[in-house]
Amino acid sequence: MIHDLVIAGIIFRFEAGILLVIIVALEWLVYRTLPFKFMVVHGLASALVSLALTVSVDSYFWQRTNDDGGISLLWPEGAVFYFNVILNKSSEWGTLPFYVYFVSFLPRLLLISYPLAWIAFIRDARVRRIMIPSLIYIGLFSCVPHKEWRFIIYVLPIFTAAAASLVGNALSVARTRSSKFMIATLAAGGMLASLGCSLLMLYVSMHNYPGGHALRRLHQIAAADSTPVSVHMDVPTAMSGASRFGQVAHPQWSYHKNESHITPDDYIEAEYTYLITSDPAFHHKQFQLVDQTWGLEAVKLKAPKVYLDNLKHSINDPWGLLPVDIVIQPKLYTLKLMNPQTTWIQHTLRKHRVVLYSKTYCPYCRRAKQVLNRVCKGSYLVIEVDQRRDGLALKQSLIDLTGRRTFPNLLVDGQTIGGSDEILHLEKSGKLSEILPCNP
Repeated sequence: MIHDLVIAGIIFRFEAGILLVIIVALEWLVYRTLPFKFMVVHGLASALVSLALTVSVDSYFWQRTNDDGGISLLWPEGAVFYFNVILNKSSEWGTLPFYVYFVSFLPRLLLISYPLAWIAFIRDARVRRIMIPSLIYIGLFSCVPHKEWRFIIYVLPIFTAAAASLVGNALSVARTRSSKFMIATLAAGGMLASLGCSLLMLYVSMHNYPGGHALRRLHQIAAADSTPVSVHMDVPTAMSGASRFGQVAHPQWSYHKNESHITPDDYIEAEYTYLITSDPAFHHKQFQLVDQTWGLEAVKLKAPKVYLDNLKHSINDPWGLLPVDIVIQPKLYTLKLMNPQTTWIQHTLRKHRVVLYSKTYCPYCRRAKQVLNRVCKGSYLVIEVDQRRDGLALKQSLIDLTGRRTFPNLLVDGQTIGGSDEILHLEKSGKLSEILPCNP
């Protein structure tokens, strides 16, 4: 068990490692069942091997660079734990009271097993021994303001085993066949009730992942796009199912979850072609709504009269058998940037006074840059069109905006000055320095 939990904690989920530390510490300090040498040898060996494996593999695939440009070492689970717990950044995604794991999350996850586990905890010392580490673990994570059920999922088998032990003990001490039958019937009824509740919650949860649905719909909407697609997903989108598993491996597609954008212009400057957002009113009018995704808003218990009326028509509407109403509302909006290359060019010209559109292999472009460097000493923005994935579309937008079909294309204060010949002529006549503000 020590080997498995160490590997799981270091490579897959750091929370599992915390549960291991609690279990091992109690077994060593309180129950005296684990020798210190055994824990160090087996635990440390597994930890070193797991850490070396995850750091080497993940550092290579994530390709994060340091200040010197080299690949920096990365331990994903350690970085996530530091971000969520030590820095407490996860609280930005919502906070819940201290007690919510005990009164909300665990009852919904365990259903009938939850009260049975507590009865077993009170009655049986052996159950207390296996449950106490879990309770300490849940108590520690209850101190973290941001709470999710996935943080405590590792204790569910322990609670379930405690509940099973109570039923098993009850059957073993029952003396008559009728009492055994009654206990077995109650246990089976509880299991069926739990199964029914689980299926109901499964159906409800299907409406609780609009991010995943929005991403899938976007793939259908943008499938015919011939130009590169760059998608930005905001925090509510990423938190509701828009994970890496839903992304398509396509050279023309890129996905972004940048949380540093502050103004609408930031999204234009980042050159996103699509946005999946919960706040469409924040963005420029250049982004137009192309789709909206509905999600779970509330679950309301039906009034008895309404439920009885639904039962009468359940043949035509099987969902009428459900005792609850599932309220859904628009949650996410998919926006498309209309005329993206034209929008990006206009944004660039508003931000920079002197812009040269160029091609790296073009001798006339090199000559134009040499002239500009003499006059402006490099104080201008160069955009190499041939190095962009949307180079052809950008060229067409430049033709539409400026009327020039060739490169280089120099623009000053939004107006085209010309190409290499025009730039050279202006320099020789002494007018280039008068035209160029040289302060982009």
